[in-house]
Formats: sequence, structure tokens, C-alpha cells
Amino acid sequence: MNIDDFIKIIPDDEHDLLKSWGGMIDNWKVCDDDVDRLGYLIVKWHGTVWFKREYESNKFNKMIERFNAECIDGIGGMTMNERLYAFGLFEIFDTRKDKAMIYKKLKAAQQGDAPEPASPAR
Repeated sequence: MNIDDFIKIIPDDEHDLLKSWGGMIDNWKVCDDDVDRLGYLIVKWHGTVWFKREYESNKFNKMIERFNAECIDGIGGMTMNERLYAFGLFEIFDTRKDKAMIYKKLKAAQQGDAPEPASPAR
């Protein structure tokens, strides 16, 4: 599952939804917000829009729940490549010289980052 897959399940006749979803996701990809903020934005977006058909809204909601569970809540168990794929960020990652924002956005440690040393016991 990939964040870009959501656009495929919004019906073609839902022009306003396609435009607002695409704009929100494209904006998130280039701003400093992390995956937790994306999860909030997705749920907020779905709560403020109306699909023409209830079954399509329900299908979208199930996909949101699955994406949140697998990709946002489960991000800690993902490799960097899995994160880049899930959030549709390969192209941005490959073209960016400073990758720190992407690592931060995806809650990943950069190669060479060492964990903070433990405090000595007293």
C-alpha cells in the first residue's frame, strides 16, 4: 500500500475530491510535517469531504484505517526504502541534496547517526 494509491480509488467524477486530496498529499510531501501529522491530515480531510456515494466513502475509510495501521503506526518496523515507497517519496528523496528533512519526516535515523549514550548509573 502506498499513499499514492488513494487517488486511484477516488472516482473520476469526484473532481473536487481528486483536486483537494492531490493538493494535500503533494503539499505534505514537500513540507516539514512528519507522518504523524499526515495521519491527522488524512483523517481530517476525510471527515470534511463528501463522496457522492456512501460505499465509496466507506471503501476510502477502510483504506485509511489500513494505511494508518500499517504505515503510520507501523513505521518503526519499516526500512527506509519501505518508508519512501509507502509515502511516495522516492523521487523527492533521490533529487534532494539535503535528505535530513525526509529522514525527519519519515521518523528515520540517518546513516551514521548514533543513539544517545546512556547516562552513567549513580
